[in-house]
Amino acid sequence: MKYSMFIGRWQPWHDGHRWLIDQRLNEGKNVLICIREVDKDDANPYNPKEVKKEY
Repeated sequence: MKYSMFIGRWQPWHDGHRWLIDQRLNEGKNVLICIREVDKDDANPYNPKEVKKEY
């Protein structure tokens, strides 16, 4: 079975991310989304749990 894995900060999750994931889903592929844990700062305001909640 084919799948796509996406690794990112997803800070914040936005329509472009959704579009990217939907492209693979529309191809019938399974998708695994991995959220990188990074130190909070101005460019990374969310922790992984907050990113997951946003999705």
